[in-house]
Amino acid sequence: MRLDHLLIREFRNIERAEVELGPGVNLLCGANAQGKTNLLEAVHLLVTGRSFRARRERECIRWRPSAPPGSEGRTDDEEDRAALVRGRIVRASGQHTVQVALQGQHRRIEIDGAPITKLASLWGRINAVLFTPDDLQLIKGPPAMRRLLLDTEISQMRPAYLLWLQRFQTALRERAALLRAVAAGQRPRHELDAWDATLAEASAEIHGHRRDIVGRLGPLVQATHHAISGRSETLQLVHHSQLETAGDLTREESIDRHRRLLLEAREADIERGQTTVGPHRDDLWIFIDGADIRAFASQGQQRAVILALRMAEVTLMEEETGETPLLLLDDIVSELDPERRRRFFGLLRPEVQTLVTTVETPAALEGVTPSRVFAVRRGLVAPMEIHEVALAAEP
Repeated sequence: MRLDHLLIREFRNIERAEVELGPGVNLLCGANAQGKTNLLEAVHLLVTGRSFRARRERECIRWRPSAPPGSEGRTDDEEDRAALVRGRIVRASGQHTVQVALQGQHRRIEIDGAPITKLASLWGRINAVLFTPDDLQLIKGPPAMRRLLLDTEISQMRPAYLLWLQRFQTALRERAALLRAVAAGQRPRHELDAWDATLAEASAEIHGHRRDIVGRLGPLVQATHHAISGRSETLQLVHHSQLETAGDLTREESIDRHRRLLLEAREADIERGQTTVGPHRDDLWIFIDGADIRAFASQGQQRAVILALRMAEVTLMEEETGETPLLLLDDIVSELDPERRRRFFGLLRPEVQTLVTTVETPAALEGVTPSRVFAVRRGLVAPMEIHEVALAAEP
């Protein structure tokens, strides 16, 4: 798939940008804090309906100074402010338009001009893999970040998975409220049975998908890591889960196992007021030559692993959907030493549309042959010929 046209209005520091993207590599060049990452954020908003940077989407709406009291100028009331991102995607099924509009606390999504009411209906329309400098926290950070990585990838390839996640989260909240009511003597224990059944079914679905994806990702990450690092180390991904067993379970067996685990943990859960068993406790462990990379790997090695994981996601999405996803790379150049950078750029394929932000000039990026180059300055995005691109620091 390919995003061939992008319209952005009133998003972050971008007042208006209309961009015709090319196949292969598209370079977004500019000094720091000019709007390059904002453009990637806008593209990713079309993929998930959410910002990968802001806790609330309304933070993405461009801020305008309020008019002086008593003047006839535009005041910047939060409910009046609005942002819009529209993209035209080319897929095997034809051209499709996805639009996300943000106003105040409201979000409106349209696909081919028709509004959708459920976020799950958006997922899978545009698939993308995103790398940012913050990805290093995927290794150093809490398990929730690694679960989010898996959930974001699986939901794009298998949108029904997102519905199971939503069902699980709802049941988890309702069970927690009931646990506290039981502890206070306000509700009988047997009322937990219904929520246990709902959680067990959703957990079995989530566990099955995560286990399958991690198993398929492992060999792909190993091969890509070798290509980036140039080392013959053995890289292993492990899906750590309370539901994991020595052998394969059928769906019904998995449901029954989780129901039993919930029952065994019931008294402890009542005491704590929360559910202690389930996929919300899963983790993704990464080992190199049998050692946990959190304990010994340098930052350079950790970045190489994360990039290998992201590139493996691209391959897996293509295998699963039959189409290549977009690849969004934020400030990748500063994250790698020259040798790893050269090796990584050698992995970029012309059939994978890639958006790369950089403070470097195109001539400085050895091994990269962009189809389009854009200069980004103070929220303005302008197409440039490669020899014209000059990155001047802000005065």
